Amino acid sequence: MKGNFLDKIFGFMGLSDNIEIDDMQYDDEYEEYRKEPGKTQRTGKIINIHNKRSDIKINVIEPEEYEDVLEISENLKKACAVIINLKNMDINDAVRMIDFLSGLVYAINGSIKKIENSIFLVVPAGVDISGGIGDIGIEDIISPLKDSILIGEE
Repeated sequence: MKGNFLDKIFGFMGLSDNIEIDDMQYDDEYEEYRKEPGKTQRTGKIINIHNKRSDIKINVIEPEEYEDVLEISENLKKACAVIINLKNMDINDAVRMIDFLSGLVYAINGSIKKIENSIFLVVPAGVDISGGIGDIGIEDIISPLKDSILIGEE
């Protein structure tokens, strides 16, 4: 008994000569789950991209100075379309405003289109513009404004 007790103590401390090795192989009772390549599991929110909106508002704004661009920006942030009439603006301020709004609509995935001389439609993301309305360029802004200024001076 004494030898048995000392063997247990030495075995506990790792000083025993008798090392038992369990060579039994165990079969797993479950199958290992493997993901199929190319498929990923995602959880999270589902967002409807094709959203029907019947509550779109269109505001008409006739800015007189460049600082009025803030009002237009706030409308776009609220998902409201804006018709802008630039006839009362200085040419340089009008060009600056269209430049700023072009960057803004790019950032919010909106669009800006010329309707008529010095009149533009600016819409937020999710609003499609169709019809004969063209893209704008710098000449579309400057030449109508010059004409309206020259006519007003006569």
